[in-house]
Amino acid sequence: IKPTPMIGMVGKITDAFKAVGAQVTADSTLYFLAPKTAAPRLAGSLLGKVAGIEATSPVASIDWDGERELMTFLQDCVDKGLLHKARDVGAGGPYLTALKMCLPEQVGVHLDTKALDMPHIFADYTAGYVVAVQPDQQSPFKDRLQTLTHSYGVAMGSTTAGNRQIKIDEQLLRVEKLDQGYHSSFSRWS
Repeated sequence: IKPTPMIGMVGKITDAFKAVGAQVTADSTLYFLAPKTAAPRLAGSLLGKVAGIEATSPVASIDWDGERELMTFLQDCVDKGLLHKARDVGAGGPYLTALKMCLPEQVGVHLDTKALDMPHIFADYTAGYVVAVQPDQQSPFKDRLQTLTHSYGVAMGSTTAGNRQIKIDEQLLRVEKLDQGYHSSFSRWS
């Protein structure tokens, strides 16, 4: 997984030419992966400012079995060509991570809030990942997901190339409106 600092989280892959980036460029299904014992922790300074709350928390405890399993899983998926793109979940949670993966490349995204419990949507994880899997790799990827014992994966949405729209459940959001809101929010806190 590119860029190079991600090596510290996932490890080395056997063939660097198979490395996957983080920016989605094609139609795919988005999956959230995490250790089963991962406890969601609200995080993200922008989220906190918008919600008017303290959105920082102590570092989550580490589930070594889950983390090792996910690292091996991701390495195996990269080696087998099952992943289109991948990104670790940072502050802001899986849904914000998915948006960061799609918007720079003009790719639309449809997120399903029923896929994850509400506390998980904007939570930070010590070992959480969002991966994009193209239609032709769905079956082998799902088969591989079934082998996880300390971790889990859940489909959380889909992407559509060339469609710069964000849809959360049935609510359609125009990217231009989000851009305006994002940029205007800085004036409120300066």
